[in-house]
Amino acid sequence: MKYMRLVIPVIVLCLMITAPLNAIASGQTRAITSTISMESDTKRVTTGDKVTVKIVVREVSDLYGIQFLIKYDPSKLSLEDVKPLGDYKDFSGQKVDHINGTILLPVLREGASSTSSEALLNIAELRFTAKAAGNASLEIQQLKAISSDTYQNTAGYKDLREFAITTSGVLNIVIQNSSTIDPNPSPGTSPNPSPGTVTTPGSEAKQKLQSVAKALNEQKPQQALDELTTLLSKGVSALSVAEREELKSLSQQLLQQLQESVQTTIDSAVNANKLDDESLIMAIQAISKLTGLATTHNLQLPADKEVHLQLAKGKAGAQSLLVTLSQAQLLEQYNVSLVLNYDATNLQKHKLGVYLWNESTTSWDYIRSAKQYKDGFKLSTNKPGIYAVMEFPTNFADIDMIYKEAQHAIEALSAKYLMLGTGDNKFSPNKEITRAEFVALVTRILNLDPLSQYTDSFKDVDLKAWYAAEVNAAKKAGIIQGDGSNFNPNEKLTREAMAVMLVNAGLLNTKAQATDKFADDASISDWAKDAIYQARENGLIKGVGSNILSPKSSATRADVAVILLRLIEQQ
Repeated sequence: MKYMRLVIPVIVLCLMITAPLNAIASGQTRAITSTISMESDTKRVTTGDKVTVKIVVREVSDLYGIQFLIKYDPSKLSLEDVKPLGDYKDFSGQKVDHINGTILLPVLREGASSTSSEALLNIAELRFTAKAAGNASLEIQQLKAISSDTYQNTAGYKDLREFAITTSGVLNIVIQNSSTIDPNPSPGTSPNPSPGTVTTPGSEAKQKLQSVAKALNEQKPQQALDELTTLLSKGVSALSVAEREELKSLSQQLLQQLQESVQTTIDSAVNANKLDDESLIMAIQAISKLTGLATTHNLQLPADKEVHLQLAKGKAGAQSLLVTLSQAQLLEQYNVSLVLNYDATNLQKHKLGVYLWNESTTSWDYIRSAKQYKDGFKLSTNKPGIYAVMEFPTNFADIDMIYKEAQHAIEALSAKYLMLGTGDNKFSPNKEITRAEFVALVTRILNLDPLSQYTDSFKDVDLKAWYAAEVNAAKKAGIIQGDGSNFNPNEKLTREAMAVMLVNAGLLNTKAQATDKFADDASISDWAKDAIYQARENGLIKGVGSNILSPKSSATRADVAVILLRLIEQQ
């Protein structure tokens, strides 16, 4: 349905309209001006209260159909329900935007011939929950009204006549925090302090901090955010050192509660958990507001905005999560990441990954950008679909006899689709790795886009070779230089060359400071020494025993897996 147009159902055929209604034609101005207004018996409420608003039309003789847009404050009011009243029905034209706070409602009267004059018509009812303190305003916009009276339009067709109707202004609802109202006031006392009472900034701040703590203890993060906002609106300069520390601690607790406040329901059609729209919107808006306050007032909260969800709690397998298109767009709009937590009991964490169901291939696609930490995965997504945390089965027949750290690393990198087998259910852990193979691994870790066409490619890199695009990407990124003209892609990778590539990739955080040298330091090439010791300082290279590095030795697939997993876990 297009905005500013009314959807006229089949009932209009009774009026002998011989062509589709494409627009509402303008008619003559009526002698009596009809009005539409929003009315509520509760114009002053507290957070958590229900608010009912009725849409009322007065002084109307023949209101057959009406369409209007209601704008409300979604940060203060949470819409629960919209329904037409009396003889007026919504013919599936209602559109609600919980994010921007708009309700588009077209309604039609059942029975076009009923034209009796009415002094007052209740045509619709809106139900809200007050969720945040402040003044919440509601306003009617984009108003159109028609009668059942017909006329012949300029195209020669019968049309319904539009008539003038005016709005009576904005409806204001005052919302107070429930914690600021004494449920059992003493007889004769006033909720406001007496004129002689003086509230010092320090005592007021202390009271607000106590209110924030109380709301958090009661698992009411929205209320806690309101209290915190009020406190911060007056600045933090008057707070003591202890109060500032308490403020930071409470802010961290509030952030955690908001992150965990999103509810899920079961979508039986796909047998997956589904994000609840209302709680997702509230959480994202609240987290965005809190992080903004934290930046302004130096509350030292993490800059990343996250929503945490628990998957497969108490189960051995992982459950799936359905993210709709509108939810994916909302997460992208507010730059909020999903954190999928899982119960790791009976699971091997290093074999887990996040997957997205691919409808076209009817298979699961691995999401390499998902970052694993503790008992969860963090991912930023703008793609709708079904996500799941699943275990990747690695059953290489030739890794049982190698050292445990290498076994673990091989399984982990295989689960991350970084290092795959060599065929016939084998990994070939003791096989020496080539320079091209290692560069391909590094570009995957860095998520560099392969460059199949590159004018500055090495002379000895065949553009048709399987590794050409990865080598080109690594050269452009400054990871490899070769000897200036050639890269020697099929040469075996030495341990010192590996260290240099890792340093050039910018993946090592700590500079070399230790003065202890490897026993075979003299055999390390001068161009590699700084990189070797920086790699050791970062815990990547530990030597082959007895403080021996063996820099010119070739690196095996097992050794590379260990070093790369150490690197990934540091990121």
